[in-house]
Amino acid sequence: MKKFLKIVVFLLVIALSALAFKWEYYHNRSLSVEKFNARRAMNDISIIADKPHSVFDDSERDAVRSFLVGRLVQLGGEPVIYSYDSVECKFGKLLNISNIYCEFRPEAETEPSSWVLLTAHYDSRYRYVRDNALQISKGAADDGYGLAVILELLRGALSYRGEWNQGIKVIFTDGEEVAMAGSSTLMKRNPSLVDDVGLLVNIEARGAKGPAMIFESTKGNSKVMDFYFDNSPLPLSYSLSSFVYDRLPSYTDFQQFSQKCNGLNIAVIDNLDIYHSSKDNYNNVSEESLINYGLQLEPLLRSFLVGKEYSDPHYFDSKEDKVFFTIPLLGAFSCGKGLWSLLNSLLVLLFSFVFVIYLSLGKITVKGMMGKSCLILIIALASAALAAVIGLYSVIPSFLVFIIVYLVKRKNNTNYPFEMLFGISLLLFIFALVLFIATGETFMFAIPLFAILMALMLHLVVFLNNLAALSASLIVLSGYSFLYILALSLGTMAGIPIAFLAVMYLTAIVSLFEIFMIQKR
Repeated sequence: MKKFLKIVVFLLVIALSALAFKWEYYHNRSLSVEKFNARRAMNDISIIADKPHSVFDDSERDAVRSFLVGRLVQLGGEPVIYSYDSVECKFGKLLNISNIYCEFRPEAETEPSSWVLLTAHYDSRYRYVRDNALQISKGAADDGYGLAVILELLRGALSYRGEWNQGIKVIFTDGEEVAMAGSSTLMKRNPSLVDDVGLLVNIEARGAKGPAMIFESTKGNSKVMDFYFDNSPLPLSYSLSSFVYDRLPSYTDFQQFSQKCNGLNIAVIDNLDIYHSSKDNYNNVSEESLINYGLQLEPLLRSFLVGKEYSDPHYFDSKEDKVFFTIPLLGAFSCGKGLWSLLNSLLVLLFSFVFVIYLSLGKITVKGMMGKSCLILIIALASAALAAVIGLYSVIPSFLVFIIVYLVKRKNNTNYPFEMLFGISLLLFIFALVLFIATGETFMFAIPLFAILMALMLHLVVFLNNLAALSASLIVLSGYSFLYILALSLGTMAGIPIAFLAVMYLTAIVSLFEIFMIQKR
């Protein structure tokens, strides 16, 4: 009965951990309608996304521009349209581009020394063929989300305008979908519009649902990311994402404005199949996602506008990039690269220490550990290869094969789970080392390795077998959420890396489960 209860408790922990990721980003509805009214934002999107309004839909795009100008006027702004004739787009065509610019000063009408710049683009994706079908996007998510969120953020911020020490600049760009035509032209012809901007927030959408994620930040992000983590109640970001996007071709207006400003690029990334497709319409936008945008950005905006320390437009200047990641329920973790290097060095020492102890006690052998590493690697590589053919479903047969092999091999071998844990630990250590050398990032390998080593230490020293469940839960929380983000970000291309990593994580979880059930050393 005791063993049965432990199994139930362990599986419950794993199940709750797996579900926690989505719960964490949707359950909080404490944002009041006075600050951010998601229903009002939805109404704005219904008007913006009434018809396709790409750079090739002149009258429909004009209607969206007129609506946005009208909303800014309603909020007390005096928007200015910056029009550029004969702008060359990526198709070699010459287009007329019109950006919308508006300023909101503190109530005292003094000229602020620093501004926050809120940006989003108002053109929808142009027509194109995908999957043998003509795709006609109405731009409800991309970038109706960005436009509506900015209008709501403005409305909420203006309610405490008397407390402002900084001002707000708004730029609704045109032609983002054709190689950032609007933002790139503005930065060439009217770069003074972004002078004295202390904080840039570009709001995008790479899907239509799910939590909003800071997927990119400017170089030297130490201070701006600290600001984000300190003020956002539901932070979601990975420094690895910024590393990747920094090395990709420019795809959003953020890259243009970030030439002169420190800031953040935020987007929802779930339901990638809707992105730039005919499904990007009002029926597929999510009020929950709008709430999440508001939950993350409203306190960020308020802190910047009110805080006197941000009157210096260079407040967020830094030469240091941080390593950061988010673990659901546990929150965001951030540290400088120097400290991160030290922590990884300590992890190497811990791995060596635990390995020597278990080796000396005869619980593992070098041959056994190496054999388990090879076995796990073969299954992981086979799963990745299978994923190239059948996608993420490859995880299921791979896991079944692993379980069968595991159950057969562990018979009459009480040390089998320990050898498996050291086998996966060796792989995690090697991959972490390679990734650290290449990018300075290791968390997707370092966190599971740390969890395994702590479970082994506790089991060895004080018979705290039950804490193996906590270690397994940590792997689920950090690993599952990262694979989830990876799947959303890369879509069908994510199958291979996810299948590979999933096998490694599952190996660790199953082996920790075995330790959890062991009652004697």
